[in-house]
Amino acid sequence: MKSLKIGVAFVWLALGFFLIENIYFGWNEYPVTELEKTADDIVQVLFTLGVVFYLSPLLEIYKKVIKELKL
Repeated sequence: MKSLKIGVAFVWLALGFFLIENIYFGWNEYPVTELEKTADDIVQVLFTLGVVFYLSPLLEIYKKVIKELKL
């Protein structure tokens, strides 16, 4: 359950950073400067970490089911 909270926190952090970044740089489809590209990469990493942490309990459930089926 702790990883779910961490995942949600990362997603909210990514969303907040995304909004602040786009308010500052503008809502461009593609980055105009290297700094904007770096900010886009940070948002992508934060969002990916959030999804990985949020879905990690599913991996534990999957391992448990597979172990039970092998018996």
